Formats: sequence, structure tokens, C-alpha cells
Amino acid sequence: MERKKIRVNILDSAGRPIEETDVYTNAESVLFTDTVNLPQELDRRLLYSTNIPTPKDIGGVIKGSTFLDTDIKDIIEKFDISKIEYEKDLKYLSFKLGKISQKTNLECFFSIPIKTGKVIYIIIFDENFKLFNELEIWQELTDEIKEKYELYYDEDDDGIYLSKKYKYLKIGVDGGYGEMEEFKDYKERIFSFIFDAQEDICWISQQDKITNYLECKNLQDIYNSLYDSKTLDVNIEKREIYGQLDNYKFTFDLLTRDIKSIQNLETVEFVKIHLE
Repeated sequence: MERKKIRVNILDSAGRPIEETDVYTNAESVLFTDTVNLPQELDRRLLYSTNIPTPKDIGGVIKGSTFLDTDIKDIIEKFDISKIEYEKDLKYLSFKLGKISQKTNLECFFSIPIKTGKVIYIIIFDENFKLFNELEIWQELTDEIKEKYELYYDEDDDGIYLSKKYKYLKIGVDGGYGEMEEFKDYKERIFSFIFDAQEDICWISQQDKITNYLECKNLQDIYNSLYDSKTLDVNIEKREIYGQLDNYKFTFDLLTRDIKSIQNLETVEFVKIHLE
């Protein structure tokens, strides 16, 4: 996908051009309302949710709200296209948040699989982010904190703590073994906050919902066949998902995953066209 740079003219009070400049943006410039920008909205809604209603005073999060499971169509228009990448191997869209750790230079991001179109994974490295109005990156992970949030070590994933209290919360830790030059005291410190709902999705290959793929109405109908064909691709700018089975090319709407067209590649004729 070709990326284009936008330039604008700055005009004086009489409307005469006085300067030409490039246009830049960042996460703070993405507004949800006149007063709330994207990082603030994430801080408010990041509820890595649980099966238990969230107390309204936790981390400034409104009771019952969640950022996990947010639909792509509620997010994508608020992002600079250069901050969105398609991870072809994982079939995910990654949204970079522009928040970068001062120590590790790692950037916060969240992921949306094209299969569901919902946020299922968020990782925070930003030292300015505070969880539950208490926990911060590089804070020592004490026994008191582990007990309070019912944290236990993930035996299947090194350097990760899970929570019995918050279903989707994971905390990445630095073990103080010298990977970070300033931390060589063998004390565990918070390295990242992770909100992970991937286990809610069935990733095991299943049969398609329909037998005749030419009758599909949505990506979900034939997702497994398209996945196995290794042809799934995305054009973020056009908001389209592509795939191919036999000699037929399928085009789906990225935001709804509804079918837009089916084209016979041998005859170049369209078998189906959805008119908006």
C-alpha cells in the first residue's frame, strides 16, 4: 500500500499563502470528544474486564466499561493510517498508540483479529500509565501487591503474572537479573500491563458455516477455508479484506466483514456484487 504525505499551506489573515508545512499527528490529537483525547479515553476505558462488575473508583474506569471487545468501526476512523499495520501471519491489525517507554523504547499497541473485528489484546509500556490509580511501570511487584490483586506466576509464559481477580489482566515483569542495566537487585518490577482476551476466541480450525462458498455473506462464513488457503490480506486504506478460493477472489468490508464482491479470476466476471 502506497503511503502519501499530506502538505498544507498556512495562510495569513488576508488568505495569502505564507508557508507550506507537513501535517503530523499523535495519539493526543485523536479526539473522542472536544476535551478527551485517545490516551485519556484508553485510561478511562481500559478495563481488561472481569466477570465481576468493576468498581467505579478503580483506575478512573467507569463501572462496567471495557475497551476490550470494542469494535473496529468505532476505532479505525480515529487513527492515522500510518499507525495501523496488518500482521499477515497472525491475521491481526495492530494499532500503535504513540506511547513509548522511555527506558525500553517499546510502543504501546492493541490488536484486532480480522476474524472478529474486536479488540482482544492491549499491551502498555508507558511509564505515565497508572493502573488502579496505584500500579506503575517499573514499580516493584511486592508480595502485598500480588496478594491484593491475586496474582500468580504463569508457568507457561516466563515473566508473566496472571490474576485470579481480573480475568484478562496480565502483568509482565523484569526479574532484576541485569537485562535492564539499572536493575540488578533480583527484585521483580512491573515491565508491562497486558489485557488479553485471546482465549475467548476459538482458534482451532473448524468447518465453514456454509458448504457453497459462493453463497457466503460474511467473512465468518468461510473464514477457515480462506485461512487455510493462506490468501487472506487487507487493504487498510480501502477498508477491505481479500481472499481467494480456487479461481474466485473474495472482497469483504473490513469494518463489517460483509461480502462486497466475488470475482471469477478466469473470466474476470463478478459472480456477486454488493451495492451499498
